[in-house]
Amino acid sequence: MEPILSDTKQFTANEKQLIALIFSCPFSEPLANCTLFQTRKIVKSDYQKAIESFDTEDINKLISEHEKCLFERVKSSDIESIKNSNHETNKKIAYLIWTGKGNLDFLTSELIKRRWIKSQNNFSKLFENKDENVKIFWNTQYQYELAYLLYRLKKDGFLRPVNTKGYFKVAEIHIVDYSGKSFTKNALVKNSSKILKNPKNYIDIISAVDNIMKAIS
Repeated sequence: MEPILSDTKQFTANEKQLIALIFSCPFSEPLANCTLFQTRKIVKSDYQKAIESFDTEDINKLISEHEKCLFERVKSSDIESIKNSNHETNKKIAYLIWTGKGNLDFLTSELIKRRWIKSQNNFSKLFENKDENVKIFWNTQYQYELAYLLYRLKKDGFLRPVNTKGYFKVAEIHIVDYSGKSFTKNALVKNSSKILKNPKNYIDIISAVDNIMKAIS
């Protein structure tokens, strides 16, 4: 900072620092309990008067208090920054990726042939998609087939969830019936569990999905 001069004296380094603090808070907006809050209002325009109202000990004390305030506010700012960073991390979108192990076009082709979906391009959007508003249409008559298909795709390494372990939950965010209605909450994981616990009761579904897995491998 350039020396601040008056007609009668040249200010010392501490006096110039105090004048700078009176003129403006380093954070632009001083705290309500700032030791110079009232002083700024009264003598901001008269540096000479301001300095003459304090002795050397007072000046050193005020500067020390402001240095402490500066440290605490910077520290608080850093903490808030960390909190915001963690908050953004916690908000990371969960989504599914197609690992490339198999051919996604073959999968969507098989689903179209069985009339489980209405559009190959639409179903492909289930993967690499971070937009929670995107909807994937599925024929509601084949909910159990969907559940077991997703289970097999995950188990055999064709899909992988990102930022979550709940691949069924991610699927439920996006997949809806042809009218745009979401499936019942946890329906996919429940239906998959039923098939795995009683495979004999779902032979046709297991066979259909097995054939699809062979086609895309």
